[in-house]
Amino acid sequence: MHFPSLFSTFSFSLFLSTTTSALPTTSPSFILSNFTAAVGPNGPGSPSSVHFHLVDPRPAPYSLSVDCSIKVDTNSPTTDTIYRELYTQCGGDGDDAGFILTEGEIVVKRGWREESGAHTIYFARQGTYWDFSANGNATRTVDGSTMYTRTTDWEITVNSASSTT
Repeated sequence: MHFPSLFSTFSFSLFLSTTTSALPTTSPSFILSNFTAAVGPNGPGSPSSVHFHLVDPRPAPYSLSVDCSIKVDTNSPTTDTIYRELYTQCGGDGDDAGFILTEGEIVVKRGWREESGAHTIYFARQGTYWDFSANGNATRTVDGSTMYTRTTDWEITVNSASSTT
């Protein structure tokens, strides 16, 4: 699946002390399941949505299982696309997880508070290109929208981390 890129840079700013953490010897992964993205025929402002289930399969206290979604409200100029510059929260208020979807990649973040009080965040960045014949599908609908679906779970490896105190 390929979404032509709307933007390619993200800015992250923290007002706390920030350090970049070394990842464990074996990088953890997040699992995205039931991934679907409906992209309207006219780009921004068209009825569009994205939905998936995010699982952090590590044992407690790190485990997490939440839904992530965006449904475009075509009547609101502030939510006219599924491609956003800021993270969209997954789950409820207590769940420290979110995602950014562009037309070329997805970035998933997952944070938690360490016993030391430090707030650690893992980031997993993955291109949205996949082999449709092996693990995905793209279907054009009657209204001209395209529905992208994953037919298998999507394992995304954590590739960066940060910690704040």
